[in-house]
Amino acid sequence: MRRVLMSCAVACLFAPLVGASEPGRWLNLTVHAPHDRTEVTIHVPLALVGPVVDAINVRGCQAGMLKLGHRHTWRHPIAWGAALSELKRAHDGETLVARHDDERVMLRRNAGTVEIEISREAEAEDAVHMRIPAALLDSLALDDHDNLDLKALLAEVTRLGAGELLVATSPDTAVRIWVE
Repeated sequence: MRRVLMSCAVACLFAPLVGASEPGRWLNLTVHAPHDRTEVTIHVPLALVGPVVDAINVRGCQAGMLKLGHRHTWRHPIAWGAALSELKRAHDGETLVARHDDERVMLRRNAGTVEIEISREAEAEDAVHMRIPAALLDSLALDDHDNLDLKALLAEVTRLGAGELLVATSPDTAVRIWVE
């Protein structure tokens, strides 16, 4: 973790130089969680994100690849390649639902976005709702070992231009990521 923080700190020192290549293109993140008094706002040049991704070298994320099957990432094993293929084939208005024990994940394509709801039957009021651009989801590339290519994802973020990348809400937390 220390290496990641140091890499980010060094990269931030050079942010003004890197950001000069794409004036006005910024990646933004806000996290609002009043229950534990958490307020996070990050505003970095979009051109800086690629070098930071390249600099990350921790278990589960190396060389621009994020291991989705990493054992500390998810509660239950997920066949990511099959799930992603099925979602990419879904038509506008189509809903896909996956269940495991008391957990339910619902995905719906709707007018250029993908809406995701994650809930537990016993705690439906605590559901997490997410919305991402369908084009961003369609650009996700996995290798045979369920590694997500973060560089391909970043290329799509750059291509999409300004707009929301992720809106996630739960009863006690709101996260928003966007490019301006």
